[in-house]
Amino acid sequence: MKFLHLIPNLDRHAPSRLQQELKNSQMSIKSAIEATDATHKILVRYLSSPGSNVRVPNWAEEKVLEEDSRDSFAGQEIPPLLRATDVSLQDVGNADYVVFTNSDICLAPQFYEEVSSVIASGTTSFSVHRRTIHDVEGQIAPYESMLTVDTTAHEGSDCFVFPAQHLRRLQFDQMAIGIAPIGDLFLINLALLDTSFAKIPNKDITFHFGDSRDWNSDSRSYSASQTAHFGRRAIQKLQVEFGFRAVISTAQKVGVFRQTWNRILLPMTNPGLGKLGFVAFNKLISVVERSNVNTKFGIQSSLFAQFVQRSILFPARPLKGQAFHTVRRLYRFFVKRIRNPLKRIILQYSKTNR
Repeated sequence: MKFLHLIPNLDRHAPSRLQQELKNSQMSIKSAIEATDATHKILVRYLSSPGSNVRVPNWAEEKVLEEDSRDSFAGQEIPPLLRATDVSLQDVGNADYVVFTNSDICLAPQFYEEVSSVIASGTTSFSVHRRTIHDVEGQIAPYESMLTVDTTAHEGSDCFVFPAQHLRRLQFDQMAIGIAPIGDLFLINLALLDTSFAKIPNKDITFHFGDSRDWNSDSRSYSASQTAHFGRRAIQKLQVEFGFRAVISTAQKVGVFRQTWNRILLPMTNPGLGKLGFVAFNKLISVVERSNVNTKFGIQSSLFAQFVQRSILFPARPLKGQAFHTVRRLYRFFVKRIRNPLKRIILQYSKTNR
């Protein structure tokens, strides 16, 4: 069995902590390769942004990409992360399977053997969920401690295995590797492409030192809106290929995070303004009666309010010109003629039934 293992490389300006995590990862990958049966061929390829200047080990190869995510996030100060689409366009050669892990993910010595066993059992696409090794007194723990200390499970997705022919069919639009929810998009893509897809949380074959989740607080967090826009465009492409119901049911099956539902998937589920009728309003009333009406949009917890907030105020496709003004007028009509009167009725009802 032949594996192509793709790993995003770091930029030369990356913090020292990330550079140490990369070294730990590289040591673990080398040990895993040495512990793998000779019948399996493993090619490790590091993908570098332009001007990376971070050397890769002599047992791996490097591919320097022509562009990085800064070309997509124009005007935003983000690290030179790789675009997921550039990863999906990699030449797989004669590889049977692709393994993709983040640069800070460490492998257990039996990693490739365990992966081969899972594939042999009939599960040809899967994600492996890592164990977290907690820092020792705020410092990165030495690599040797990986198999000797207590670890905790992590719910995120940062290791994926799938047939090589699926790589070019993955849809990410301009999303960047390292900015959430790229992991959820991997899950949805693979589960749509392969009915055998599974999440494997208890193999204990991938590890990570610490759980700082820097992407949630550093400069990458400021690109959340643009990332969500790219994610919605990727979901639109998947809906064209696989159908609306398949995409939504697959997202439920793989268990994507709430943020992915709120910012990417929910805006894609609206049926259109033309289908709003008595059924929708009956649903609205039944939900509002059980919800807190004292919110920014008055009925934020109802499905209808989510539709208005995320499909009209923050649409998947930016509206321009006359289309924008039409939608704005529709929303103002909704606020003046429907939301505000309904809110007053509900408030009055609540006061009289206390």
